[in-house]
Amino acid sequence: MAKTSSARGSALMISLVVVVITVGIGGAFLTQGLVHSTEQKSSIEADEAMTMCDAGMERARQALGAYRGGATQAWHWKDIITYCVSSGRFTPLQMKADAKAFFATPLFAAYAQSIDVLGSNPTNAADNFDPLTPAYLPANQTTWSAGDTGKVLFGNTFPFQRGALYIVLSVTPDPSNTANVNNTVDPDNAYVTVTATLQSGMQRQVQGVLAKPGSVQKLKANGLAAIVSNDTVSLTGSITVDGRDHDYAGQNVTGPGVFGIISNSAMAAPSNGSVGGNGTAPPHPKGTAPGSTQGNYPFPNGYPATPDSALSMADGSAVAQGTLKNAAISAGTYFNNAAAYSNYLSSTQGGKASGAIGDGAIVYLEFTPGNGMFDLGSGNSKSSIMVVHTSTDSGIISEVHGNFTGLLLADGVVRNNGTSHIVGEVQVFSPTASQAGNVFGNGNAEIDFSSAALADLPGVAGNTIPPTPAKLLSYRRMQ
Repeated sequence: MAKTSSARGSALMISLVVVVITVGIGGAFLTQGLVHSTEQKSSIEADEAMTMCDAGMERARQALGAYRGGATQAWHWKDIITYCVSSGRFTPLQMKADAKAFFATPLFAAYAQSIDVLGSNPTNAADNFDPLTPAYLPANQTTWSAGDTGKVLFGNTFPFQRGALYIVLSVTPDPSNTANVNNTVDPDNAYVTVTATLQSGMQRQVQGVLAKPGSVQKLKANGLAAIVSNDTVSLTGSITVDGRDHDYAGQNVTGPGVFGIISNSAMAAPSNGSVGGNGTAPPHPKGTAPGSTQGNYPFPNGYPATPDSALSMADGSAVAQGTLKNAAISAGTYFNNAAAYSNYLSSTQGGKASGAIGDGAIVYLEFTPGNGMFDLGSGNSKSSIMVVHTSTDSGIISEVHGNFTGLLLADGVVRNNGTSHIVGEVQVFSPTASQAGNVFGNGNAEIDFSSAALADLPGVAGNTIPPTPAKLLSYRRMQ
């Protein structure tokens, strides 16, 4: 009996040992599994944060290409740097705190709901937060302010995927070195630091060096005459067309200049109005000076079919089709209806005077103006380009009033009248504009050729559409 009890006790002890060992091993596996799961989750989140950083760097590269400044833009790299320095947070801890505060805002909640992070009902809401749309332009086109927080691409925390991005631009490796940043004018290379923060607190940071795209080139007009037309040009009333070269203001004659009027069609010299050019003043009260007009003008490459074709880059290369339109879209000076253009004229945005188009602007109107009065504005002091053009050549402006300096490119002009004064050059494209019941000009309007005004036309960067993005020179992970 004693022997049997002893055996049973030994078996029980062995069983307990086995159970303890099994539980221990199981616990170890469970602990290892939990640790592995946590590590895996952290690894996935780290990869997600890095992917967000990569996307942020690409967005910065694209944005700095599309909005790189120049005559058709309202701000430059220096403006962005100054804004980043004055309003930016420069350490990962500061950016994490900023992101965590941002996650609690209605803006982030609306964003998270709209993109549906679970993916069961995807929408295109992410497009609404694209930095290449006007939503990411500053409220003030020359500087950014606190009112742009959460809206602009640089120097602000903004929502992206399941977290937030913070992108800051500087010209030194250390963004906290503000003394050099504020005193640097348009650096060729800029350091872009992108910080991604997830709601869990996971954070990654990268830095890249971005080089500016090609430098801005002036647009160049042919400068053949005060009026260059595909169709015949006829005048009535006391309009004056003077092809002699005038100063920038159109007040003084500075040289013999060019033709008053040339046409791609057969054209008789106007007997009404007053036309001069090639060194001869317009006769008064009316008539055409000898040698100041020419019909069937021999355009070397044929008559330009579009406004872009009527220009060249400063280096002599062709202007790509769509350049003028895309430049205007980028600058916010593209309009597809008369009401939008009228609102633009009456506004003071971009520092322009109310009632005038902007100085050094490319204004593109892609609609049919109709028979109402067309307003050129109250006068711009720096040469601009105004385009009135549609794919069907219906951009024919009538009852033209106002003052303009630069290059006016329209499908047709009907009754340029009143006391309108255009300094620079006018070119029209429709081969049948005269069938609109027009005379080109009447009343007391005046068109003066000016090589000085044409030499100061706005520019664009390169001749590529869309614009060339900034170039990524180097890239490294910071955190």
